[in-house]
Amino acid sequence: MQTFGSYVGERLGRRVRPVYFNELRAAKDWMSQGMPRHGILSLSLYLRWRDEHGLRVVAHAERGGKGTGRYHLLVLAKSKLKTLADLASREGACVWSAHLDDARFASRVVFGGQLQVKEVVTAEGETAPGLPGGRVRVVSSTRALSALRRMQQGKPYKGNPVDAVLVDDTSWEGLQQLKRFKGVFRVLYASSPLPTAPVVSFRDVPESESKRLGEVLGGMKSDDEGRKILKTLQATGFAPPQREALAGLVARYEGKEGSK
Repeated sequence: MQTFGSYVGERLGRRVRPVYFNELRAAKDWMSQGMPRHGILSLSLYLRWRDEHGLRVVAHAERGGKGTGRYHLLVLAKSKLKTLADLASREGACVWSAHLDDARFASRVVFGGQLQVKEVVTAEGETAPGLPGGRVRVVSSTRALSALRRMQQGKPYKGNPVDAVLVDDTSWEGLQQLKRFKGVFRVLYASSPLPTAPVVSFRDVPESESKRLGEVLGGMKSDDEGRKILKTLQATGFAPPQREALAGLVARYEGKEGSK
């Protein structure tokens, strides 16, 4: 990450100090000491913080040369579940994922309104209310592999049942390469293609700086040093903002899709 910061900083003409977080609470604590200028966020967090922090998207991190990705809801291959409606009708149904810590994002964006989340248990163990009419419980956890093992064994995990586990493209592709999981799981539902992680500028950053950052990131795959750094970031490049797609997702997230 420090090499990435040096690369970007040299081209922006200012010091860039990357700080990485995989827990939201830790990120919020750090931000309380002073707002960052830029960040790479999950799509979920971008939608949640967009208005609060005046976020502007300047690029998207590409995976496998693509600026979009899907989420895959996995169940046991032998499961009787055939549709999201089947899952919703199961008493006390529980979905595990490292990508679902926001009921609006889960219900409206990932599941496209086909499955309503009634509550979310965050990675910190706190319970957040879901949407009206919610039917399933979501547990946010970075230990998806452990949840999958428990589902395979037919056992609960940390006191909660494991009816399904939601993973991203990279995780699903990797799971299919593991012999011990060969033929064990199947996809009950796949989301529509969604924009990959957005790179954002925060409210007080000048437009000129945001534009320059987008240019620097977009040029990384065109030089040797940039390509080496991209490999360490597990990215193949950075693409321009998908403004039309993002506008549609904002409307969907806010429950305004189809409204005039």
